Amino acid sequence: MITRLQQRAAQHRYELERELAPHVEPGWAETFLLELRLQGVGGPDIGHAIAEVESHCAESGESATAAFGDPAAYARALELPRAEAQSPRAVLRTLVPGAVSLVGIMLAVTATPAVATGRPFGLTWGTLAALALGVGAVLATVRHLDPVLRTVLARPVRAWFVAMAGIAVVVSPQLALGTREAVVLPALPVLLVGSLAVLAVAAWNLRPGELADDPVTPPLAEQARPPRRRGAALVATLSAPVGTAVLVAVSWWAATR
Repeated sequence: MITRLQQRAAQHRYELERELAPHVEPGWAETFLLELRLQGVGGPDIGHAIAEVESHCAESGESATAAFGDPAAYARALELPRAEAQSPRAVLRTLVPGAVSLVGIMLAVTATPAVATGRPFGLTWGTLAALALGVGAVLATVRHLDPVLRTVLARPVRAWFVAMAGIAVVVSPQLALGTREAVVLPALPVLLVGSLAVLAVAAWNLRPGELADDPVTPPLAEQARPPRRRGAALVATLSAPVGTAVLVAVSWWAATR
């Protein structure tokens, strides 16, 4: 079973590279495209760049390695402009709704038992500290986005351990500071505010421009291939409100059983 999955993955690994540049070595094209993506270059500009490589290799019969050398170095030498949608500011604008949704989920789920049992909702110092650390971690990641992405791709195991350590640091205040309450609020308004935050972010992300692809398109195909909505992005957007509803129901059931 595992061998079959590996074979299927190997067959489809270079599918995009072979479609865009059939005369270029797939491994070279993969590294070239990945480097341009890491630089934040937009899909149409990447399409132009790989089309030039493909044209040269098809006409001359040279390999891309012989003609252009190391793919990552060649991609950096092109000095293509960063797309506005890939800039750190744009990435931050993308992450902010996700952070709001995450806070909304946390408020809705943690306030549900209090609503179910008729108690007020208490927000602890540990939770507030964890939120502050989480926001700081997100801002630091955005500030150093390029090295973070390169580390994840080059050393995924090390990146995983670093991520796990970061999560441990973020949640540690909840263990260290105990359950001492910083703020006591009516539970029902907290539940409603959290739920509305999740729904508002989902509605914002469902706007046509938010789910549009930035595909790598060859120059002649740019007008013929309009941006498409990504199914995975649509599922991810709707999973937040659906998941919140499920968690709220489970929390209510656990509090009243």
